[in-house]
Parts: sequence; structure tokens; C-alpha cells
Amino acid sequence: MYFMNEPFDDIHEELKPGEPREGVFDAQLAFPGPFFDAPAPIATIRKRDGREAPFEKEKIADAIFNAAQSIGGEDRERAHSLASAVALYLSKMVNGDPPTVDQVQDAVERVLIELGHVRTALAYARYRERRARVRKLREGDLRAAVREWEAAREEAPAEMGEPAPERMVRTSDERLVQWDRLRIVNALQRETGLDEQTATAIAVDVEQQIARAGVKTVTAALIRELTGAKLIELGLEEYYQRHTRLGVPLYDAERIICRPNADEAARLQDPEDTNHAVARRVKRAFALSQVFSQPIADAHRRGALHLEGLASIDRLHAASHSPLFVLKHGARVIDDARRAAPPPHPMAFIADLATFSAGMERLFQRPPVWRAVNWAFAPLLHGNRADDEHIAHALLGEFARRCHPATRLQLNWALPPSLAREEALGCGGQYGGADYSVYAHAARNFATAIIQACKQGDTGLTPAHAPQLELVIDEAFPQASGCQACLESFAELAVLGAPVSIRFARNDYAAPGCMQAQVEAHHVTLNLPRSAAAAKANERAFWDNLDALLDQASQAHSEKQVFLERIYGWSGLGCLAFLAGGVEGEPYAPLEAAAHVTGVAGLSECALLVTGESMVQPAGAAFAEKLARHCMNRLGDSATYGAQSCLTNACERDVAGRFAASDLHHGFDAVRPHLQADKSGQCLYYTPGAGLPEHYPATPMERLRAESAVHAHLGEAATAHICPPDGVSAEALATLIDKAWHGTSIRGIRFSLDPAQSR
Repeated sequence: MYFMNEPFDDIHEELKPGEPREGVFDAQLAFPGPFFDAPAPIATIRKRDGREAPFEKEKIADAIFNAAQSIGGEDRERAHSLASAVALYLSKMVNGDPPTVDQVQDAVERVLIELGHVRTALAYARYRERRARVRKLREGDLRAAVREWEAAREEAPAEMGEPAPERMVRTSDERLVQWDRLRIVNALQRETGLDEQTATAIAVDVEQQIARAGVKTVTAALIRELTGAKLIELGLEEYYQRHTRLGVPLYDAERIICRPNADEAARLQDPEDTNHAVARRVKRAFALSQVFSQPIADAHRRGALHLEGLASIDRLHAASHSPLFVLKHGARVIDDARRAAPPPHPMAFIADLATFSAGMERLFQRPPVWRAVNWAFAPLLHGNRADDEHIAHALLGEFARRCHPATRLQLNWALPPSLAREEALGCGGQYGGADYSVYAHAARNFATAIIQACKQGDTGLTPAHAPQLELVIDEAFPQASGCQACLESFAELAVLGAPVSIRFARNDYAAPGCMQAQVEAHHVTLNLPRSAAAAKANERAFWDNLDALLDQASQAHSEKQVFLERIYGWSGLGCLAFLAGGVEGEPYAPLEAAAHVTGVAGLSECALLVTGESMVQPAGAAFAEKLARHCMNRLGDSATYGAQSCLTNACERDVAGRFAASDLHHGFDAVRPHLQADKSGQCLYYTPGAGLPEHYPATPMERLRAESAVHAHLGEAATAHICPPDGVSAEALATLIDKAWHGTSIRGIRFSLDPAQSR
């Protein structure tokens, strides 16, 4: 008979129908030797006074169930199964002889421990100890009872269960070492900060437990689990958190390594992917236990907010980069500055740019954005227009092959403010003496070549979908020669289905330095419908709920900042060495200049819940604008660090879906009528970001006007999502972009035929 190693007393997350419970692949109950014939069942036991009495398995089941109940267990059927395991174990051990009461109790503890029910075993041991003390008291041996208790807690003499010298421990580094109680004491002091007396008392209790179970060889994981359970028993939860070991259960590890991981990625995967899948789970657990405080971690678990990038907690969130940095220093600067050299010609520049971009993907959670790409190439292509098309195809092809498909290349038709009066860089990172305004014609020709290359794609029949292009429109754009032709050509890309976007650099746009990276350190998304549903139509209560949520977001940003500062403290030696050390001691991405971004989900549903009107109606529109303004002010007031804080509408569909599922699970039924659904009707979600629902009956211009008032209070990266209508012409779409620039406060527009692509 075999029993799965499923914790009897732990709470599991919900499982899909037919899916085995966690632990099915763990080690099973070990017997001292092989047996081939079924052992004789036990008929009697020997009482302490020498009498024999009938063996009753039901009493063992009751004792196990009572121990489990004392810590919250409710599975009586499991108790019966474990009692059967005890009976089977005993029948093998005693070989036909009646076991003693102590042998039965020892067997119960050992079976519980070896089958993974550590907390139940501890509860059973406490009950057994209490019965032993009561028995001694009834016999009048008060002094002996007190002496036994004190010995177990303080003196730990050998007669109290000192493990036999041959007891061995399998360590986590795959060694077999002899038992040493001081290892537990030292580990508790080192990892948790417990005082020596308390650590020693806990080590003695763990040692006693293992000795009674009669286990000859124990694992470091079992010792840690027993020690953790003892910390919880003593109410030392803070110390337990510090003592926790991170990892994945054996069942999960088997599923990740040996089975298709459809939940991790849609494509076929290889062993390197399984490495990443296991690492992501460990990093998530580390982030929620060590980086963020318990209230913030619990808010994430409850679905009140979403902490972005838990699986890559040691990275910054996102950044936009300047190609000029690579042109000046070369790509090798991220690995070895001593061997870095500026690219000597345009093709080498393309290779270095793609290499550097792939390197940045290892340091940031989001794919890179490259600013003013056409202007960086302009001095290298000046006077050689025949090479533009060839270089443009090479640029897109190299990025498509080597970089994340969501990497963005920004094109500026007008001279970017960051390059005004800057001396232009040429091949080999050498300054040419002229400023960038001299190369306006070359920059526009190359932008046109990139747009045309994107239209043709790899086959010449469908547009390229990677990398993604973004056209920057600023105050100088309307006056630049050929701007209308550029706009219509770019709009044609959107009509063809390419995932392109427009960035409006308005008057409040903060132009970065010509080589400076613009960095976002952390991103938190707020569940707005939750705050509205919890307020139950009381607007004052809603604003109170929202303020509490915003304060939690600021606290989360502060905690991530502290963690990043700890990594940056290693400068050129830490995992973010290049960002912290940069070139010649200058950090590439200084933390003090990084932004902390707070996003929102379900603003549309929130307006309906609070005002009863949508965002296109007067009350709903006024509420949405007030909320955005209030959030921005509150985030600024709550910031406890030097970095800037901004609000954005960026939110992904899966986060909006997680919020909706969590709210329904926690009984916020008021949100149900307002949920969105995908085409299958199975996936429910809130409207991502601060826009109108994708199925709302509104023209693109009506949608942009409705979202415009909110965008006025958002950060520069905010984006409205538009699906180009069927049959729309490039000229009509260009007119829409022009109207959005002149008649709204929209920060940006993303065009895509897939509404799920909201970021």
C-alpha cells in the first residue's frame, strides 16, 4: 500500500478537475527492509500494565484526526488512511508479536513525518507529552514530571532522545553528514536572529521528535520543516518567515520538467525553458516573502493590486534607450568595457544595436524602446541614399531575429529636442563637427526606408510584426517638410495590420539627454473596481478605499526601491552591474532618476459602479478625470523616496482577468454585470487600463475624446488602443491621428487588430 505525500493540515490552492494533488511524486513511506508476503495483521496490543487488549485501528484514526483538528484539519477520511498505514507499518515491524502502546505511538509519529504531515505529527507529539506528564502526576511523581519538562527545554540530556551516533543527514548540497544539533542552533541564529537559548530549546524539541520517530537518515528539508513548524507553534511567525526555504514541490517540479508547460508559453519548449520556469517560481516566492512587506504581499494575493515582475524581481521594469550610446561605446560595454569598440560602419552598428538590445532584455522586465533610431543612422548614411533600403531591411531583420518581438524602434520626422545643437556622431563613434540639424534630409529618408521595409516584411506580401515601429509627433512635426506623406505612409502600416503606435510629445514632454536612458524602476497596477464594489455605492467610502490603495502602491514602490538600492550597492559586482556601474564609473541607469509607475485597471467599470454612468456620459467622464487627477496628486504626496512617481493606463489583459476572477472569488458580486468577456465567453476581465471597453459602440474619434480628459493627468507613456475599422483608408487614419494631436490630450495611440494587445 502506498500513500501520497500530501500535507494533511495545509491549505491548497484550488485544483482543476481530475488533476492530482500536490506531492504525488514525493518519496513514499519507507520500510526497514523488503517483504514479499503480506504481514500478519495485528490483533492485540500490550498495555503498560502488561495486559493485552484488542488492537483497534479506529482509535489510531481518532487520535490522528484529533491532532489534525487542533491545527485546522478536517479530513477524517485521510485520518483513516493514515491509520491503515500505521497498522501496516506495525505489522511489518513487530512480525506477529503484539506491539506495546509506546510502539504504536512511535509508529504514528514516524508515519506522519515520513508521509509529510509534519504539523500533524507535532500536534500528536504534544498530545502524547501531555498525557505522559498527566500520567506521572497521577502516579504522584511531580518532581519527575517537572524534571522531564525542564530537561527537554533547557538541558537536553542524552536520555531525552539524543539521536544515535549513526543518525545521518542528507544536506541540501548533496552530502551525507552525521547528525549535529548545533547545526540547527547555528542556522536559527544566523538566519533568523533568534537568541541562543530559544534556538537551543527549539533544536532540542526537533531532535526529540526525530528520535521518537526512529528515523535513521533524515533530510535537511525535513529538519527545516520541523523547525519551521516549531517556530509557528511558539508564535514566532516573523522568525519563521526568515527561516523559510524557497523552492517548488516535487509534483510541480516534475510537471515543469517532464510535461508540456502550456501555462508558461505557447511555443514548444526546451530544457532551458524549464530552468527559467523553476527560477521564476522561486523568485516570485522570494519577492513576496523578502522584498515586499506582508501587507503589500497580501494585497497582491487578494487581488487588490498587482505587483508587476515578481518572477524577475531583480530587474528594473522598463527603459527607453539612445542608439547614440551604442554608437559611441559599442555593444561589448555591457560585458567587458575593456574590449568594447565603437562600430566602424552601418552594418556593424546594426549588429551592435541588436546585441545591446538583447543584453538590456536581461536587465529589464519589459522589452527596450529605442529613441530616434533614424537620426542615429543619419550621419552614417549621409550622401548614400542608395544604401537606405538595404540598411533598413538589415536593421529590421537583425532585430526580428535576435530581440524580443515587442521591442520598439521610435522614428522622429522632426529633429528631436534632445539632439538640438548636439554634435553628430559618425562611424567609429567619432564626432564629425556638424550638429544633427545638417542631417535632417538623411534622417527622413531613412525613416521612409524603414517604414517601407516594414510594409514589405520578410516575404514582401505581409508587413513585419517585429520589431514594432512608433512614430513620434511633436510640436515641430507639422512644420517639417514631407510630414503629411510620412504620416499617411505610417498609417498604411496600421491599415495593413502591423502593431504600430504613435507617441505624442506634447509641451510637458521631458526630453531625455541624447545618450541617457529613461528608466522605470517598478510598476504596480490598481484594481479600481474592487475599491468601488467594496464601497457599496458610498462615494465617500470609495475615496477612502482608493487612498488606502494608493498608499499601498507607494509603499510597494518604496520597498522595491530599497531592494534595488541593495543590489546597486554592489556597483560593478552585482547582477545589475552595468546599470549601476556604467561606463567610467557613471551609472547607465541611476536609481535616483528612475520613475515608479502606478497603473490602473477597470476605470470604466469603476465609473459605472460609483456614478452609474459610463465614461462617455457627463457624470462618468467627470468622475474619471477627477480620479486620475486625485491619483496623481496622492502618489506625489505619498512618495517616500527621491524618484519621481507617475500614473499610467498601462495594463495587460491577464492582469485585468486576474482582478476580475479574484473579485468574484471574494464575493464582490456587484462587479459581475460589468465584466467583459472574450469571444469564447469563458475568460472574464475588466477593461485594461483607463479606456472604454473594446466592444463599446463608439467611433475611434469618440473613443479618443472620451479618454482624453484622463490622459491629461497621466504620464508620458500612456496609450489609447484603437482597432482600425474594416476598410478604412490610410488617408482617413492619418486624419484621425492629426485630429487626436490637435483636438485631444491623448498621450499616444496604439493600433492593432488584436484588442488583447493593450500595452
